[in-house]
Amino acid sequence: MRRVPVGIGTEFLLGGRKYKITNEIEKETFIAKDLNFENVEEKFTLHHLLHQLQEGNLEFSVQGKSTSIKKSGIYDVEDFSMLSEEKQEEAKLRHYAIEPLLKLEVKALNPYIKSRKEQLFKEGYQVSEASLYRWIKAYRESDGSIYSLVSNTHKRGVKDSRLEKEVDILIDSIIDEHYLVRENRTITTIYELVINEIDKENDKRELDEKMNHPSLSTIRRRINARDTYEVEKARKGANAIRNKFKQVQYHEKPKYPLQRVEIDHTLLDIVVLDNDTLLPIGRPTITSVLDVYTGYPLGYYIGFEPPSYTSVMLALLHAISPKTYVKKRYPKVKNEWLAYGLPELLVVDNGKEFLSKHLKEACLELGIEIYHCPVKMPWYKGPVERHFRTINQELLHQTPGTTFSNVLMKGDYDPAKNASIRFDALLEMFHKWLLDYYCQKPNKGVKGAPAKLWNKWFEQNPRPEVPSNMLDWKIKLMKLGYGSIQSQGIRRLHLYYQDSELHVIRRKLERAGKKNKVKYKYDPTDLSKIYVFDEMDQKYIEVKCTDDKFNYTEGINEYAHRVIVKKARDEEKKIDISAIAAAKAELIQLMKDEKANSIKQRKQKQRLNNIGSNQVFSEEPPPKTIKDLEVPEPKETQEPEIIEKPETITKLKPERKIEEATKRKTDMFFVDIENDWDDFDVG
Repeated sequence: MRRVPVGIGTEFLLGGRKYKITNEIEKETFIAKDLNFENVEEKFTLHHLLHQLQEGNLEFSVQGKSTSIKKSGIYDVEDFSMLSEEKQEEAKLRHYAIEPLLKLEVKALNPYIKSRKEQLFKEGYQVSEASLYRWIKAYRESDGSIYSLVSNTHKRGVKDSRLEKEVDILIDSIIDEHYLVRENRTITTIYELVINEIDKENDKRELDEKMNHPSLSTIRRRINARDTYEVEKARKGANAIRNKFKQVQYHEKPKYPLQRVEIDHTLLDIVVLDNDTLLPIGRPTITSVLDVYTGYPLGYYIGFEPPSYTSVMLALLHAISPKTYVKKRYPKVKNEWLAYGLPELLVVDNGKEFLSKHLKEACLELGIEIYHCPVKMPWYKGPVERHFRTINQELLHQTPGTTFSNVLMKGDYDPAKNASIRFDALLEMFHKWLLDYYCQKPNKGVKGAPAKLWNKWFEQNPRPEVPSNMLDWKIKLMKLGYGSIQSQGIRRLHLYYQDSELHVIRRKLERAGKKNKVKYKYDPTDLSKIYVFDEMDQKYIEVKCTDDKFNYTEGINEYAHRVIVKKARDEEKKIDISAIAAAKAELIQLMKDEKANSIKQRKQKQRLNNIGSNQVFSEEPPPKTIKDLEVPEPKETQEPEIIEKPETITKLKPERKIEEATKRKTDMFFVDIENDWDDFDVG
């Protein structure tokens, strides 16, 4: 992954002109030379550069291959999750091999290399000293990118396995039965068992039907291709491998900013009002990301999205990004939001959203190590828990509409009746309190004011690194999907995404003899586009939704779309644009009768309308609400535009899943309140 420290020597592209920073004339103010014209220099502030980066107008140059926008909608972004599983496992194994060596600060690395080689050999991995040196060099030169450990063979095309399918199956079954056990069987033993099984089977066959013996190195590669953690867990147990996979003391105090960062969610102790109707809509959830060394909040998400990968994604994106929006959005806030950057260690609990494959892959690509706290030991995340308590006690418990933290404090106080703070006003109050009060006030836990501690460290040390292109980080945090390219494009959740570049990708796959299957990244808070990965040229294609007759998808989130699709499916038993439009019109009428609804239902409306703090630091237009997307009744003569053949509900979701759905917790729209939905999408 490409990360750039902004300072003397940094090159960047802005407004079609290339610059190089040659001098820092005062704190966070630079002189940059125009590389296209001799003797032309301009002055830039760090804030201006970061703002242009955030807006997508600036791109930093990096050594080697640069992230760049090739043409409109085509992005050259390295993405580890788009590689084959074999390549991903190969890179993970190499990272495991060098991980203990990366943290050493010694003059002579040779004895440690020899020791690591011997240790790996005992574990069944045959690695040369030269390979370890080469991998360490590549990893460090790439600023800790897992992509640097991927061999270049993925660019040569996929080769078919030389082994017969029967031998493949036999090898896998013997590894599962004899290697993934607590008995410490060696790779040589597994190889001998494979040979024995093949010989026994060959005794029953004619000469021309006999299976060939695989080599020992083939068996070793098959075992090494397995997930390292799962293999070790099966062979040694979870407790025995904890120290092996967690090389540092995770409960010790960090020594510098971004070394240890904690993230968690909680319901805020306040009932807020709808921005338009002024009716109570309930308690929003906050997902906060806190730097432990300085006590400075890196970022947050406040909204009505329940704890999920979506809320984690939005909080992490806010945390790692420069926050140049504050002064423009909230002029009454005096101080800038100083903190941004990638953490080294992210401390989480064992919630479903923190065990998500999406988070695991995103952090691997961003170079963030995840540590899951032991179950029922909240003190492992003490700083972020205390931060939540401080928010409630020092800000919200003094605000009309507070729910307090317990029944005794609440007494006969009615939060809904006394609520007077609109959601937008809450966000402004939060920024004012956080940046002008909390970050400026001495904190006993960190022995100083968070803002002063942050500034003091980075006055004497390099600034936090930023991406060469902001879209690089955004795409890495998006969710991963799979699809095939058909004549109408890629279908997802009854919507079609089409672009001429898709058919170019399809032809390249056909010429290479590959299946018509592609990976793509998508933002669950905006269904108007997806980013399809071209594995042949290693680039992303931005593909817009073509089912947008009524600007349906612009700004709509995944949850709202699923509510609408479910209603249309239940009534029509087929999905077409007219059915979706009619379902939306009925939902609008449901929203109009808010006074008869409970606070819980109003809160779910906010989730439906994509209301959250992620809209605050975006310069893009706010998302359309259900009301904004109202569609006129189609004329009687108008033929409905069918975007999909009629199909039964069993095609949308396997029958087994439908039975399971009755056990799940659903909301007012009978939609599963969890929003990862990995088992739902078949389109």
